[in-house]
Amino acid sequence: MQRILIVEDEVKVANAVRMGLEENGFEVEVAYDGRMGKSLATSGDYDLVILDLNLPTATDMKSASSSAGATIKCPSSC
Repeated sequence: MQRILIVEDEVKVANAVRMGLEENGFEVEVAYDGRMGKSLATSGDYDLVILDLNLPTATDMKSASSSAGATIKCPSSC
């Protein structure tokens, strides 16, 4: 089963995305702030991280993911 981490501070948004993914067979974890997201992303084995780029610590998350060898794909504005 593919594992996905959602890093989103808006609880309703995070839960809606989580429910949709779980209904389609994905294993999902949610971090409601950037610090927890960074901790989970660097210690877990995820196939995908969905990151809210407007989080105050989103830059730290992106650099942590890069240093862990992850490929970051996002719109040109990030």
